[in-house]
Amino acid sequence: MSMKDLWDKLEVRKRLGSLRFLKERGEGIDFYSNDYLGLSRNLGFREEIVELARNNPEALLGATGSRLISGTGKRVLEVEDFIADKHGVERALLFPSGYMANVGLVSSLLGRHDVLICDEYIHRSVIDGWKMTNAKRLKFRHNDVRDLERVLGCLDCFVVPPRNDARRRRDDAEGSRDGEGRAGKIFIAIESLYSMEGDFAPIEEIVELAEKYQAHVLLDEAHAFAVFGWGLAHQLQLQNRILAITVTYGKAMGLHGASILGSKDLISHLINFASPFIYSTAQPEFHALSIRTAYDFIANNPELPMRLFENIRLFQSLKTGPASPIQCFFPSAAADLQHIQSKLSENGILTYPIFPPTVPKGKERIRICLHADHQESEIRLMQQLLNETI
Repeated sequence: MSMKDLWDKLEVRKRLGSLRFLKERGEGIDFYSNDYLGLSRNLGFREEIVELARNNPEALLGATGSRLISGTGKRVLEVEDFIADKHGVERALLFPSGYMANVGLVSSLLGRHDVLICDEYIHRSVIDGWKMTNAKRLKFRHNDVRDLERVLGCLDCFVVPPRNDARRRRDDAEGSRDGEGRAGKIFIAIESLYSMEGDFAPIEEIVELAEKYQAHVLLDEAHAFAVFGWGLAHQLQLQNRILAITVTYGKAMGLHGASILGSKDLISHLINFASPFIYSTAQPEFHALSIRTAYDFIANNPELPMRLFENIRLFQSLKTGPASPIQCFFPSAAADLQHIQSKLSENGILTYPIFPPTVPKGKERIRICLHADHQESEIRLMQQLLNETI
């Protein structure tokens, strides 16, 4: 690829009005971050983190190596055990980000004869993990269980060719399922709460369907975790019927990082085969200690999600939308997005317009994130300004 090729791709984005660029975080009423419980601004939580740092100065600096070398301290293992206990699973494994967790999970699980079936709106991290494999990928219509079953019913058409001894040894080393004339393992990737739509997956129905077809569910709880308890899988008591659950700490928890939750065998597999985990320098031990502090702070302050739900109900009373902190405003034309966003910004409202390829063409929107610390007057101002653009 030449530099001109790079320039041409950027020019296309410019013409479409969807060129991304970095800009300093603005001053105003935050309706665009994923800080659903307002913890990144919560003075009580901030004081606890500062006190934690004061009492553990040795944990603040670098871990000095990967988790497999020098990056796993005793307290990190204790925090992972604590997280697993909170979620009712056998083990948890910390990752630097939800993106890295999903890439590591998917890329390490899929063999060449396996099939990954994704909701059409699954997060890009799952797709990028799949791209590192030779597995087949299929998709089903968003939250459509009937369409998912249609896809599952078509898997007999994927025939695995007969294997010679060399291929059999290679497949066994990769963990691919033995057998010829049929596909290997089946994985279904979904989100509990979709980051761009703000709607919920029918998790129970999908888990039941997966069990019917001997498939494995991969559930991303990034946007539901800490808003809906310790995640919707935990609330529904499905955590031990799901192969892997990803929870992230950079959204409602106000920190950064992620965990993958699952069985002892799953976590052992990730430690051995997940490249982003194996080849990344570990985060400082203080990162793990902060996560434990956040779990305790949320458990001790149940009024935070209660306030968030009050704000969600207020927003719904003014404009129809899902019962989640993620709301969407769709303009009559995509060209209006920048104008609407500018009008909101001029009135002190911070939002962000979402363009393709993040969302499908024709689905451009203003993504609105509600927080526990929003005031009623702020939500009403947002609604008033949006109504004026219709």
